[in-house]
Amino acid sequence: MNIFSPKRASFAALTALGLFAAVSAHAAVTASTGHAKFAGDVACFQRDDAGRVTNTCAGGDGGRRTWTLGDYISTSGSKSVVVNAYIPGGTSINCGALAVSRTGAVVGSSFRSLTSFGVDANLPAMTVTVPSYGALSIVCDVPQGGRINTVNF
Repeated sequence: MNIFSPKRASFAALTALGLFAAVSAHAAVTASTGHAKFAGDVACFQRDDAGRVTNTCAGGDGGRRTWTLGDYISTSGSKSVVVNAYIPGGTSINCGALAVSRTGAVVGSSFRSLTSFGVDANLPAMTVTVPSYGALSIVCDVPQGGRINTVNF
């Protein structure tokens, strides 16, 4: 019995392509895959075992610091980005999705804010169009006590 028949090989290839398409159509990363935008702010962000990142610094403007993530995408085109975050009362987290060309130029952007206090919540979806050979970058302005949990795209 030949287990490598043409029918089985075709089925296996189509199954693998289908699984790849299903997996690559949506992805999520934890905030810990990112980094502080400015070197002086690295100590402000504390990571936990679940991959969440919390801004622990005080200071002017509510202790706001910027956290940035570069997300892996396998295809160009329209991308919807949803950030899940937490903020203490009386403040907000502001995030932006940036479409970046292969030369590093920002060619599109979408910005949203989270104002739901005291609970983990999704920011409204941000949609950008990423060019061929481009990239997707997410930046978030995080107040003291604010936390970035995950980014879905």
